[in-house]
Amino acid sequence: MKRRIRVMMLFALSVSMVIAQEKPEAYDMLIPQTELEIKMVGIPGGSVLLGQDKTDHPDELPRKEVVISPFYMSAYEITH
Repeated sequence: MKRRIRVMMLFALSVSMVIAQEKPEAYDMLIPQTELEIKMVGIPGGSVLLGQDKTDHPDELPRKEVVISPFYMSAYEITH
């Protein structure tokens, strides 16, 4: 019984990790109190290694993995 629960938990965890890494769908965001819309695109999450283990620049130490969640960003640059 305990083995079955462990297998089910591992399956649920692996499914949630796959879902979290999918690219979010694009959409148009309406700006409140206006008739303007901004096209938003989905940026998939992921991980990246930042820094270095051997370097002369102390601000680059230590090397570590950074995980970024999926997020949305405007498809176009917005300026004033």
